[in-house]
Amino acid sequence: MSRNTLYLWIRLKKQTGSLKHQVTGLNAVKSDRQKPAQYVGQHPDAYLHEIAKHFDCTAATVCYALKQMGITRKKKTTTYKEQDPAKITHYLTQLAEFSDYQRVYLDETGFDRYLFRPYTRSLKGQIVKAQISGKRYSGLTKIRTRRRSRRQYK
Repeated sequence: MSRNTLYLWIRLKKQTGSLKHQVTGLNAVKSDRQKPAQYVGQHPDAYLHEIAKHFDCTAATVCYALKQMGITRKKKTTTYKEQDPAKITHYLTQLAEFSDYQRVYLDETGFDRYLFRPYTRSLKGQIVKAQISGKRYSGLTKIRTRRRSRRQYK
């Protein structure tokens, strides 16, 4: 046993009155794993910082806990609520009649106030499906086409 160890023990006895081992740092508090799973089940499209704010911890902690539980982030498979299979087949048959003509596509980009979160969290291997509305919301819209020459449209 070294002198330094002996002097440290004497100093510890004077300061604390005991020679018990002094724990340094904080012990990490393990949270209940079912609470985040329930929260993600109720709010599957919540961001990490929103979940962390709810449980009063960091986003990294939430990410690690979700990974340990097998809950991953994935993109939703979307379909439209108003989608009608009969109308789709009718449209595709009408479109096939014009196969000889050159198609012109219009690119319409809209800025809606409606926010859709395309990513969600669920158990690994599980497919998440979502239905979105195809209705237009009031907002700013830009329409742009590219015209190559005047002869093309005569």
